[in-house]
Amino acid sequence: MFLNNKYSKWYNQIVQHAQSRLIDGYVEEHHIIPKSLGGTDLVENLVKLTAREHFICHLLLTKMVEGSYKYKMIKAAQMMGFAHGNGQQRYKTTSRIYESLKRAITVPDEVRQKMGVSQRLRFENESGTFLGRKHSDDTRMKMSQSASKPKSIAWKESASKNRKGKTAPNLGIAHTEETKKKISAATTGEKNGFFGKHHSEEQRQKKREEKLNAPKKECQHCGKLIDSMNFNRWHGDKCKMKGTI
Repeated sequence: MFLNNKYSKWYNQIVQHAQSRLIDGYVEEHHIIPKSLGGTDLVENLVKLTAREHFICHLLLTKMVEGSYKYKMIKAAQMMGFAHGNGQQRYKTTSRIYESLKRAITVPDEVRQKMGVSQRLRFENESGTFLGRKHSDDTRMKMSQSASKPKSIAWKESASKNRKGKTAPNLGIAHTEETKKKISAATTGEKNGFFGKHHSEEQRQKKREEKLNAPKKECQHCGKLIDSMNFNRWHGDKCKMKGTI
């Protein structure tokens, strides 16, 4: 877990010195192996440090580990700068150190993938994302108007070109014929989760009613009233009566 570098060496020197001394005045209790990294509250994992030593140890810990552990230590170091309990005399951090910790909390993609969902969201919130905030009514109206604005033919052609040969959710990678056969074999027959099962009569009736009550659109070519799903598939510009009337 811990890297074998100069920061680990300095950290161990501070801890060993603190363990072999008697100190008068204000001290803070420090977990040698932080609890978030698996440390315990046992006496052998605790050491008494001055406020300055305590803060320096937490800065060193951010450079002694990698991956998701690193971001736990950065968060702990950040808390040292402004979180105060009863009777605590926190060491004052400089603006330069505060800025470096805030920048370091930005989670790279390769680390983000290895972190748990709640942990990832917590770190992303600290790094300035939109998590926990809301758009104003005016902004939402502008976004809605932009999304509903008719797309130009050039935009549609460009979007169509970009989608060709791509499959969701595996965008950018077209499945080979062999892969398609494997997917089909894995989801058909007895391997299908619904194999051998049937919808109840109540479910079927519900589906019928949804279909009958669905909003209808009139096809300009054949004049039929069609629900939106079938309209997009068989009518409008795709209607077989197009150009015959």
